[in-house]
Amino acid sequence: MFIVFCIAIICVAKVINSQRKVDINYGFALPIKSPKFIALTVLIMLIFQAGINTPFTEMLSFYLNGKSTFSNPFNQMPLFLGAILLAPLFEELIFRGTILKGFLTKYTPAISIILSGVLFCAIHIQPVQLFGAFFFGTLSGWIYYKAESLGLCILLHFLSNFSSQLISYTLFKTNQSGNILLPRIYGPYTFFVIGISVLVLSYLIFKLDKKLKHSKSAKKSLLFIAD
Repeated sequence: MFIVFCIAIICVAKVINSQRKVDINYGFALPIKSPKFIALTVLIMLIFQAGINTPFTEMLSFYLNGKSTFSNPFNQMPLFLGAILLAPLFEELIFRGTILKGFLTKYTPAISIILSGVLFCAIHIQPVQLFGAFFFGTLSGWIYYKAESLGLCILLHFLSNFSSQLISYTLFKTNQSGNILLPRIYGPYTFFVIGISVLVLSYLIFKLDKKLKHSKSAKKSLLFIAD
């Protein structure tokens, strides 16, 4: 049902966009095809998931539900594969390639990115997922606007979901051994880990912005030379 629903939305959007004569080229190519750039995107997602999203989500889950629950994602392989393969592809096609692209034709980039992030957050109906969904939705929207690459957004979404599943499995195994200190997964160092992660993540996003700007400037120079 998820796949059918996503395909239906994409098809309807393509028909509407073609009637409005809006460019429907998604742009799957990566803006920068270098190992350092890929490593930077991987690092951003790992730090966000391990250092910010997971400890915050687990604390929120504990205080809302009175307990933290850890499950083995590999026990539900269809859901695991759907989360790391289908969700990154279809959700990025809809929220960045269709919805955000439509917003950018009417609103400023900042408003468009925030609106698409809010809508992306809204489909994650569990309260504990809202923070992570909004952050990722706005980050992915910003990257789509800066890089003009849906392929990069799909890669980031895959890395985000895959790392989240691996962290869930690690917490599941650790909790079985009784070594985890709930509700803070890093014990007394949890807030310190979150704070350091926020600082490092801010610096890495700044570096990513510089690389994307450099890539866009290089493309414009090549087009100018070609002309």
